[in-house]
Amino acid sequence: MNTLFLQSDIADPYALYAEMRAGQPVVFDERNGIWAVYTHAMCKRVLENGTAHIPPLAAASLMNTASQTLTAHFARLANPPRHAEMRDAVMRLLACMKKVDAGELLVPLLGESGECDWVGAVCKKLPALAVMQSFGFSDADIDRVLPLMGPLTKLMLPHKTEAEAVAMNAAADVILALADEHLARHFPALAETEARRSMHACNLVGLLVQSVDAGRGILSNALLQAARLRAVKDWHGLVVETLRFDPPIHNTRRILTEPLELGEHLLPEGATVLVVLASANRDAEFFEDAGKFNMDRSNNAAHLTFGAGMHSCAAHRFATGLAVDALRALFHRRVELRQEEIACEPMVNARLPKEIRLRYSS
Repeated sequence: MNTLFLQSDIADPYALYAEMRAGQPVVFDERNGIWAVYTHAMCKRVLENGTAHIPPLAAASLMNTASQTLTAHFARLANPPRHAEMRDAVMRLLACMKKVDAGELLVPLLGESGECDWVGAVCKKLPALAVMQSFGFSDADIDRVLPLMGPLTKLMLPHKTEAEAVAMNAAADVILALADEHLARHFPALAETEARRSMHACNLVGLLVQSVDAGRGILSNALLQAARLRAVKDWHGLVVETLRFDPPIHNTRRILTEPLELGEHLLPEGATVLVVLASANRDAEFFEDAGKFNMDRSNNAAHLTFGAGMHSCAAHRFATGLAVDALRALFHRRVELRQEEIACEPMVNARLPKEIRLRYSS
């Protein structure tokens, strides 16, 4: 049993997830040395268990000082007891963000009419752009940072090539310095001491990093659902149901610091657990008629796409609102999907369309 596969290599991972929920909801993958968990109840139990920690990043030797500083302070990567302090830093940052209408940002990205690759023109740019604008970064700083976000996201990879590390480290140097300077100048309450400024600057960069793939995926997958439905009245409902039905992030990992009993299995201390979020979101034991896209289902918001427990996504409202605003603005125009087959990136943990060709007009 190989629980790890590239999303680009499988047309319908949900069929596999359904098979696993029915027959092996908890399974040990000997090939990869990892336990995989597929039901909503069991995935949520792992996520909410305080002894299930975020695994350490590999290839630390390839990181320069800036990259090491960032990963040492990201709330997303922190475990108890340091996690609470890092999480508090994220919440303070979120409280400082001003409202940005993502729909208004589409005009400079798309123009009024034309044809584009929605992924390249919007999804890879809009999330980080919106985060930076919400913190009041200058246009010059935004133009400097956006091309570096791709290399910077390699921070989160468990394994990196030397070439990826070189580009990642160069991006980390630039973006961390900009974030540190910006907070010192515009948010002095977050920069009272050097240590506080560094912690907040790192987690500001963390918000940018986490916006890239997740934001791209929400915008891509929700666009596909909207194009298929043709007429949408409830954009918030569409985005929430997309997050359940076709989430961008399919799995995440934890390492157990104590044994954990799941069903008939006792997972040992030190075990790595693959929490298959996308499978949990299609669990018919939790969601009625789970294989159907239904915006009116009462518990759609109970999906696990944003996680659960101490590492649940703190910026989930921002991410959801960004997609709602952008798609509502886009579909005020006439929009035509120009592509039938959608290929995905070769990633294990995320299902992200490579390209979505659109034609749009006022």
